[in-house]
Amino acid sequence: MDGHGGIKKDEEEQVLTPAACEEKGESFLDEDDYIEALFWYDRAAELAPLSAKGLFGRGYALRKLGRLVEALASFDQALQLDPESIPVEANRGYVLRELGRLSEAVAAFDAAILENPGHIKAMTGRGMALVDLGRLEEARDQYLQALNLNMMNAFVWHQLGIVRQLLGEEEAASECFQKADSLGYYREGAGNQIPI
Repeated sequence: MDGHGGIKKDEEEQVLTPAACEEKGESFLDEDDYIEALFWYDRAAELAPLSAKGLFGRGYALRKLGRLVEALASFDQALQLDPESIPVEANRGYVLRELGRLSEAVAAFDAAILENPGHIKAMTGRGMALVDLGRLEEARDQYLQALNLNMMNAFVWHQLGIVRQLLGEEEAASECFQKADSLGYYREGAGNQIPI
């Protein structure tokens, strides 16, 4: 197997359409293989301009690889093609937060929430950016709003506990941490990272 993704060189030539490369990139995203995913999205871009979906996938892989400035550029290009893409806007918000551009991150999350008021990942990211900005009461309210949509989200319970602790609401914070624990948040290997 000389090619990427377990494809032999002669087979690789048969799948070199932009759509097939994007599809291959997406399959590697599903497997959390971001280096291989990026290879396929870049391969698709060599053949034709990436679609909004391809730019999103490329941006997501870049984000997971820590290449935030490049990820942001990919997400920005995807938004030019599909200005109402909620996943792109939410991921853009996470990248902006990771870059320390907190007000812009809140605005990106706001745009995603405006398009889909039930987007819990955007609500969670907005809450995290608000905490970073020191706007703790707003963050608490954002997490409570997210939990009204899904009471079983251990990550949000944990985040709410942190905010309540910062606000001096020790008893309420303890209840949040207990709820997160009951949902398996602190279990080894539970994947208790940012859920996007």
